[in-house]
Amino acid sequence: MADNEISQFPHSAQPASQSPKLHIYRILYLLNQGVDSVAAALGSLAKFRLPEREYLRFAQNWLEELRAGVNAEIIERLSERERCDEGRFWKLRRTYEKRWRDPDDVYIDVERREKERLKQGLAPRIGLIREFAKKWPTGRVVRGKTGNKGIAKE
Repeated sequence: MADNEISQFPHSAQPASQSPKLHIYRILYLLNQGVDSVAAALGSLAKFRLPEREYLRFAQNWLEELRAGVNAEIIERLSERERCDEGRFWKLRRTYEKRWRDPDDVYIDVERREKERLKQGLAPRIGLIREFAKKWPTGRVVRGKTGNKGIAKE
């Protein structure tokens, strides 16, 4: 793949100047592509009955070792960065989801979970909520003459 072909990837619509990570991944790709070419050339030379044949195989292995080391170092650093970005974007997504979520959706989630528990042969937990509600006084909150809040029985 030629250097200009990498810009034809579907996800590279954003210019490298706007995405440092994309630029790093692109350079890493080009580095590995170049190492492949050099390793192939060394392998081709090693096929000839030259006195340096064993040295060429040694050089090819050494080149692969260097490539693996460089890849590992760069990818390790990128991985740390990607995990930080993942956490940051997860928090942003959760903020949007919380803003758009209906507070009463929790009851739909409870109902769904209760059905799952029944399928698994587990006892329902919704009964615990109903027992708690029976003990909780019903009524509306009112203020007395002293300004204290209280429960008006209905």
